[in-house]
Amino acid sequence: MVTRRENMVQSIRSRSAGLTLVELVMAIAVLSILLTVAAPSFYSTLLSVKASTTTDSLTSAIYFSRNTAVTRGEGVILCALDANEQPAPKCDASASNWNRGWVVTDLDGNLLKYWKMSDSDREVSLSAGATDHNASQARFNAYGESSLYTSANVLIATKYAFGVQVNSCDTAQLSIRREVEVSISGAVKVNSGLACL
Repeated sequence: MVTRRENMVQSIRSRSAGLTLVELVMAIAVLSILLTVAAPSFYSTLLSVKASTTTDSLTSAIYFSRNTAVTRGEGVILCALDANEQPAPKCDASASNWNRGWVVTDLDGNLLKYWKMSDSDREVSLSAGATDHNASQARFNAYGESSLYTSANVLIATKYAFGVQVNSCDTAQLSIRREVEVSISGAVKVNSGLACL
């Protein structure tokens, strides 16, 4: 026979096995508050990671170009990836859009390596000081020295910079913009926290 005490213990056990509606609503409320607070921080972190990834990829392409030029003992070109990749990736003669990616070729235009950017929210620009003078390609000679040229093979500058920016730029996102400076020696310096493009 089941005693009254055993019935009470079973009753308490069966109630403690689940959540009441009030407890469930409170848990959802606390979770939604935490997500509301954490979401903007997560978004900012995501943008920062995208900027860093793009900057690292561009820096890798610059180092690859310089090292290949020195190793081969001949000039190498780093240029913007053309939108028409068929039959093979090639340089964009207008160099108006570095956002698609970049290509490394020898001086005869033979493809050595290319990097393709898949996200459309990244903006990559090339400049040589105050004006870009239609800059379309960075060249590295057999000594690893770098110069900036137009598509008509006119030397523009020996020091230049790539700007990397993710999404729209506002005051809160200054830390998301990066600049990759390339000196005449081919040395690379990455700056962050700069003004928007």
